[in-house]
Amino acid sequence: MLITAALWKPLLKPYSDKWLDHVLGKRLEGFKADQQREIERLKHLLTSRVSRIHEKEFEVLPRAWAMLHEAAGWVLVAVGGTFRPIPALNKLSDQDLDEFLKVSILYESQRRALYAAANREEYFMDATAEVAADKAQESLRLFSNYIIQNRIFMTEELRNKFTEISGELNSALMEFSLGKRFGDPKMAIGATIKVSHKELQAKIDHIEAAVQKRLRFEEAG
Repeated sequence: MLITAALWKPLLKPYSDKWLDHVLGKRLEGFKADQQREIERLKHLLTSRVSRIHEKEFEVLPRAWAMLHEAAGWVLVAVGGTFRPIPALNKLSDQDLDEFLKVSILYESQRRALYAAANREEYFMDATAEVAADKAQESLRLFSNYIIQNRIFMTEELRNKFTEISGELNSALMEFSLGKRFGDPKMAIGATIKVSHKELQAKIDHIEAAVQKRLRFEEAG
């Protein structure tokens, strides 16, 4: 006797349901495994990126700190006039002047012009001030650009501190240059006072402390 399809369906239904559950269960397990692998991949990728950012930070912050010191030093020389004592250049022989100029910051053209200057001491001071202003302007430019280029590797606090101190040094140098150019001693002196003030040094000290804290300097000791 043949059993019709209508009679088979009730008998096969429990087995077909189990088979469907089995297939769906396998697929779900596969989906979960794929999802977990993707999550692990993304976690590894994120961890690697964060690690590289922190490694870059250990490179960027010390460099920024060194560039700040160089820029501040040149600005102090250019604006504050903190030159080392010079000998009586008008009385030096050319040979002795050669020795002195070996450690000076003058450009080569200025060194040549110094020998022919009617007043060597006056020329030397003016030429040194010119070079110091150039050095200060260039070091500030490099420092400012470095902060801009590497801002993503700095915390907001340090980024703001570096940017603020760069702006103050630039402002002082500009005020001093304008005061000298237009014969405004009040403006020039004001700029000198600004860079010589303890408040500026205090800000530099605060940046140093913030950099050390970020790099966990105390833990390294």
